[in-house]
Amino acid sequence: EEINELLAVPTLTPVPGTKPWLLGVANVRGNLMPVVDMARFLFSERTQHSERARLLVVRQGAGSVALLVDEVFGQRTVDAEQRRDAEREDDPRLTRFVDDRVEVDGQRLALFSMGKLVRAPDFRQAAA
Repeated sequence: EEINELLAVPTLTPVPGTKPWLLGVANVRGNLMPVVDMARFLFSERTQHSERARLLVVRQGAGSVALLVDEVFGQRTVDAEQRRDAEREDDPRLTRFVDDRVEVDGQRLALFSMGKLVRAPDFRQAAA
């Protein structure tokens, strides 16, 4: 619900004077959009660039931001029963963005809140 679009990674234009996780801006159909390396922002590790890497486009205020991820596996539906059996996230780097971890098709998946991410003060402050 929080992701508006999935894109292949276009050409990026670097922005000087920003944090290392802000990779630059991309021109998406005439709109400039900041591109954030999610792994670098969350874990201080660069996202591996490959043909499977994608941008997740998320609304942020009046515009959008693109989040670089190494791969997208598809969309999953989480029902109320799965949410009842959810566990809390225990990785301290993720707890402010992930409320629950649920089991879907035998896999433990984190329910990541893009809304919490784009409202986080450190995410909104990309200047170095």
